[in-house]
Amino acid sequence: MKKQRSNFASSVLVAATVGGIIWVSAGDLNPPAGPVQSTMLRLDEIESRTPISSLPFTIDRCGSYFLTDCLTGVSGQNGITITADDVSLDLNGFALIGVPGSLDGVATTMAVKNLTVRNGTVRDWGRAGVNAGPATNSQLERLHASDNGANGLTIGSGSLVTHCTATGNGSN
Repeated sequence: MKKQRSNFASSVLVAATVGGIIWVSAGDLNPPAGPVQSTMLRLDEIESRTPISSLPFTIDRCGSYFLTDCLTGVSGQNGITITADDVSLDLNGFALIGVPGSLDGVATTMAVKNLTVRNGTVRDWGRAGVNAGPATNSQLERLHASDNGANGLTIGSGSLVTHCTATGNGSN
């Protein structure tokens, strides 16, 4: 039985011989004189949100904030305290983790409006996971509150809670 030859190799060869040789210039390949400089942008040049990388943290200006990692609280303190209107807090899939004697994971200590807290876990806080009772016209989205000493999630009037779970929390 005779094997049939592939036309692919013949086609490539014909194209190369008929088409000739193509030269491509890449420009000067020698590096410029002087030290090498970065062409990268800093995170604050491309990310309009403010990173949170340690607790306790106070948000006292409107804007967008996000966690950079799972963060552990401090005894006798709230994890994140919010005292400004028009704040968006993205837990970024991370957890705010309380310790014995800690207060609230996220707390609004005064009346604020247009607060959004989303995307993560608040657990093991001495009081509430999210205590946003004074926050009106606000939203809690895709949060999991577990094993907190008081309520898992609390939000004020005119607010919306979507895709959240609260398990194993106390109430006092």
